[in-house]
Amino acid sequence: MANNPFEKESFATYRDWEETLIEFMAEQAKSPDLASWQKLSTSAKTLEIAACCATVLANLIDYDFPKQSRSLFQIAEQLKAVTTPELDKWLRSGWLNIGDVKDRLYAVFHI
Repeated sequence: MANNPFEKESFATYRDWEETLIEFMAEQAKSPDLASWQKLSTSAKTLEIAACCATVLANLIDYDFPKQSRSLFQIAEQLKAVTTPELDKWLRSGWLNIGDVKDRLYAVFHI
């Protein structure tokens, strides 16, 4: 993974960014790893984005992968304690199309 998936602006195209983000999230959904998230959290902005993405991913896989979901919730908490209003604001920003992520993750996992 050459570019940081939490730095959307570093990608030439939206599609390139989305592919990189989905690849990272799918990998983390299978085997959550705090160090991988920390490595990509290079600024206050990417730290908040990473914490929000981990929270969203944990919620998306909770039913099918409860153990990994719990690990992702813990990762999100360790990265940054995002408040409900902060998460709500981030979700409303449109930074991530959660429906697309969910569909793509489920295609990866064949759920």
